[in-house]
Amino acid sequence: MKKYNNIFEKCSYKLWKHLNKKYETKSVSEPETITKCTSVLTDALNEYKNLCLPQGAFFSSENVSLHRLSVINYNSGKVPLNVLFLCPDKDVFCLEKLYRLMEKSDEFAPVLGVFPYEHLDPNVKFDGSKYEKVVQFLDKKRMKYVSLYDFEKNEYLSLKYFQPDIVFFNSTLGLKNMERFLEQARNAITCFVPYGYFLSNAQGYIFDTDFHFKMTYLFWESAVSLTLSEHYARNHGENSFFLGYPKLDRFFDGHLPENVWKKQSSVKKKVIWAPHHSIENNPDHYGYSCFNELADIMLELAEKYRDKIQFAFRPHPLLRARLNADERWGEQKTTEYYEKWERMENTQFSDDDYIDLFLQSDAMIGDSISFMCEYSAIDKPYLFTIRNDTVSRKFNELGEAVFNHLLYGALPLSEKIESFLQDVVLNGNDPLAEKRREFTKSNLLPSNGKSAAENIFDFLKRELRL
Repeated sequence: MKKYNNIFEKCSYKLWKHLNKKYETKSVSEPETITKCTSVLTDALNEYKNLCLPQGAFFSSENVSLHRLSVINYNSGKVPLNVLFLCPDKDVFCLEKLYRLMEKSDEFAPVLGVFPYEHLDPNVKFDGSKYEKVVQFLDKKRMKYVSLYDFEKNEYLSLKYFQPDIVFFNSTLGLKNMERFLEQARNAITCFVPYGYFLSNAQGYIFDTDFHFKMTYLFWESAVSLTLSEHYARNHGENSFFLGYPKLDRFFDGHLPENVWKKQSSVKKKVIWAPHHSIENNPDHYGYSCFNELADIMLELAEKYRDKIQFAFRPHPLLRARLNADERWGEQKTTEYYEKWERMENTQFSDDDYIDLFLQSDAMIGDSISFMCEYSAIDKPYLFTIRNDTVSRKFNELGEAVFNHLLYGALPLSEKIESFLQDVVLNGNDPLAEKRREFTKSNLLPSNGKSAAENIFDFLKRELRL
């Protein structure tokens, strides 16, 4: 397969050189000429594929090579490549540093694509405020953005309208229009950076959907995930890479965190409670959340330790929607519960950017999945609340490694939660600290000392010959 792809690459480049010489650089750099040349190349290479490739073979380089004709000619004409970052939700967007690097470069012209956050799960009701929050966030950050939705006509705009050369996907197929956007971007370089660490044992959904198969580049969040992609994906991870995880860049960029914790009359330890949204009882994949068991207990612990510890309630963003739809809770009871966390002197509810909240905290209690890696990476103790004995079987290989070796654990109704507060948080006894550091260095951070954003930026320039 590699031999076929190498031949394909050489044919693409030689044909480009021929066209470039025939039409001259300036004329070939015109969009109409590029489209015409790409059409010629498409026909020729499709014929090549039909003649040379075994039936059913995976032809991974096709999108890259076809688009490289445009990329090379844009570069010759000193025209920057249009880069579109899809951004339906500010809470999961983790590519700001890559955006800034591109913004300062001559090779790229980045812009954010904003559109309504519509989840495929019927229990997650449409939240129109997310769109406004994204716009406010980008205005505050002074980042360029375009709307991918026409509110007057109540319809999505095609990505083709914006003529992107590179499209970054940061969300998954859990949102509406992801497949549609990917189809509209089929003539562009497409890149996927996960919005979090995927640790459940749903390997097929995580590594081997058509979404992953069609993506030009998959930039996985860990070295273990890259290995899992090579094992579980139908193309054996041929389009997969590990260059670091951009979300972790924000923890290690050296910025001075803003004080986001509620002011106290005396110095106290800071503990985050981060319950997952999966309150349903699913014996296979989800069903992690201990929220129902711990809802009252965590408030009682906050009251008991009010003079020594302050607590931040940081639930998964989807938990509120799940509770609103749950017959045991409903919207009124859920709202009242969330408000309780705002009223107590040593408690608070947090739904904003959590980077500074994490950096200024001392420990975490919860069952949020991605936080298992994120919080361990910044070398802080995490007590994972275990609903029942099926939970340990719901992780993939990366999740198992973190769950079994880097986290403290406790059943939701056990005394171990309070022991964790007393022994680890208040007394500072943290025997898992060295294991966290070793695992982070070996599996979560890039080995070359650069940030993930810098590595992806350099990778694209190298791959696209910019």
